[in-house]
Amino acid sequence: MKTSYSKRVLAFWLAVAMLATGAPMALALEPDTTQPVVWAGRPDEGEGGITPLSAQAINSITLKNGDAALSDSKVIVTGTAVTTDDSTPVGTLTAVVNDGAVLGTDVTWSVETTDGKQGDVTVSDGVVTVKPQAKAGTYTIKASGNNTATEGTQSTDLKVERQGENVAAKVTVSGGQSELTIPESDTAKTSAFTTEIKNAFDEVITPAVSWDVEPKQDGKVSIGTDGVVTVQAGATEDTVTVKATAGGKSGEAKLQLKKAAATVTEVKKVELSQSTVTVDGSTATPSNVIVKAYSDEEKKHDITSQVAW
Repeated sequence: MKTSYSKRVLAFWLAVAMLATGAPMALALEPDTTQPVVWAGRPDEGEGGITPLSAQAINSITLKNGDAALSDSKVIVTGTAVTTDDSTPVGTLTAVVNDGAVLGTDVTWSVETTDGKQGDVTVSDGVVTVKPQAKAGTYTIKASGNNTATEGTQSTDLKVERQGENVAAKVTVSGGQSELTIPESDTAKTSAFTTEIKNAFDEVITPAVSWDVEPKQDGKVSIGTDGVVTVQAGATEDTVTVKATAGGKSGEAKLQLKKAAATVTEVKKVELSQSTVTVDGSTATPSNVIVKAYSDEEKKHDITSQVAW
């Protein structure tokens, strides 16, 4: 108390002296320490900026599609697009903090999911990105204070639904053979084809499949419901198309039909029905002689029909 009283007395007599001499007067007032000091400015306002005494609290997060609130906090993915109603594309999807009073760059963002797929939904500076092939589920978008401009944590849920998961988008036919030899006997030959069907999310699905083959060559070429192509003797050389169809989408494969390659059989024995005849007491060569060819010396395998004479 004495120190404060002495300072005030000294200041009083100093002021009186200045008034008497006409000297400029500058009073140094003792600060009032009973009131809080409020500082203005931000750390990024030039070199030597002043850090605020307290950060702004995060109170709410709102999902918006453009300038409007996102209806039901939900988007629908089709495998190729992100929509609001399975037909209207989503514009710029954002997570707004405190109704826009806090910048998206002033918070730390994260996304968590228990039934979706981590990484299918991401947030950067408040801009939300949803992959067109995202897995369906609930994604929790969280904003956390960065301990300078903002503080606290708030979160909101974004629901992702899928459209067309069980619809065929791509049909691939494989297996089977590229070439098949046409049988020469009554026994048929077969070639089994398989198919893989994927939806727009590049996932394998198993819808009903119908098979077809063209041309059918009057029934000499056919295909079953299991994708097995059957070729009968008598079919002609051709390239047939094997087609599988599911949900309006089709896939094809080609099968080339070829005749068996001719085999060369060595002639081991040739037999004439007669070699000479007698005419008027003279020996002469007959004009009509039956000739047979065999592939063995014992003449058990007649190959006469296969020999070019």
